[in-house]
Amino acid sequence: HPFERAREYTRALNATKLDKVFAKPFARALSGHRDAVACMSRSRQRLVDIASGSCDGELRIWDLAHGTARWCAKAHSGFVKGVAWSHDGEAVWTCGDDKVIKMWDRDPEEDSLDSISPTMTIMGQHAFLGIDHHWTEPLIASCGVDVQIWDPQRSDPVHTLTWGSESVSCVRFNPVEKQLIASTASDRSIVLHDLR
Repeated sequence: HPFERAREYTRALNATKLDKVFAKPFARALSGHRDAVACMSRSRQRLVDIASGSCDGELRIWDLAHGTARWCAKAHSGFVKGVAWSHDGEAVWTCGDDKVIKMWDRDPEEDSLDSISPTMTIMGQHAFLGIDHHWTEPLIASCGVDVQIWDPQRSDPVHTLTWGSESVSCVRFNPVEKQLIASTASDRSIVLHDLR
């Protein structure tokens, strides 16, 4: 066949790529959640900290170096839909389908597992699907029916950004252009908003 040599080359190349993919990429499994993990976020300040939220409303902060959970809390009455670290890495923000945004700030020396409670709670009007924290300012972006920008010192959103989509599933602040927000919607769109 005239393409036999090209086919064999492609097969050999694919086999080599597959060998590299399956050459022990597994590093560690973090187990401890009782239900499916719905979201997670990496700390922007500490390389070993990861926060994860599960479908039973549990929030866990993990130590990647040791593979253990530093602490866990019952964060929401339903799913934890979003987790985001604060810009200084000292607090974790969560949102859920119970229409609540919570800030968790824990000192391992002071808190016992029985007394873990949120430092701040913001009530929304609809279920939240995602959350992100600004890279330098104390602002939170949440999404659900629309994108809302929150100042933790206020009980109402500072901005409500709508695009005409049925629901917004993800929202992120841009780390370089800090006033830009990207969001993804159920109508297959990616929308950029400028807060200036």
